[in-house]
Amino acid sequence: MLNPHTLDDSGSMCAAMIKASRAGVGGDLRPLIDHYMAWIHTKQQRLADGPLSRSRPLADSLWLDDLYMSVPALAQMGKLTGEQKYFATP
Repeated sequence: MLNPHTLDDSGSMCAAMIKASRAGVGGDLRPLIDHYMAWIHTKQQRLADGPLSRSRPLADSLWLDDLYMSVPALAQMGKLTGEQKYFATP
């Protein structure tokens, strides 16, 4: 949680915390949400044209699992904040 290295460490949990926050459950989750989202949005490896990728087991590989762990978190964050940057590749 303190130092995510992959979408496995952050994506699904971040999406769940955003949904809980939007439902008014769980207290102030925003610091944790922001921490996870900063990693997902700015530090997760990407291909040159923007898609999230990983370097293991093969360099620059795309995994369906990463789609499941990234898109819901990014979409939920866009809904939470109203910021369009979460709906487009950087």
